Amino acid sequence: MMINITFYYGFYNETLHHKSSGLNPFQLSVTTIWISHLVVGFLAGMTFSRKNFILTGFMGLFCAALITGTSFIYFGWRSDLITLEFLIPLVVGILPTMKLYDFLKNRINKNDESI
Repeated sequence: MMINITFYYGFYNETLHHKSSGLNPFQLSVTTIWISHLVVGFLAGMTFSRKNFILTGFMGLFCAALITGTSFIYFGWRSDLITLEFLIPLVVGILPTMKLYDFLKNRINKNDESI
């Protein structure tokens, strides 16, 4: 969902960054889009684990930042997009986040066992 909102509200076209543009019906600024994506990412991440909800919340925040940033960079220079290209920011955001989460989770479990 984040990538669709990001694309719709203009990370690929400079004219959509203006709040007065008719193509931005909710008149969201780029800052508002970033903040909303990070908050939603944190909250969504928290739903994945009851025991480690703070860790998963920050992993969701990290993933949302990667997806939003990649969308901003990638769609900024593309004028025509095919549907498959919408998966690129998702892959760039999700795969590193999953690897980082596995690393941190294993590290936490090792510390719990040694106590």
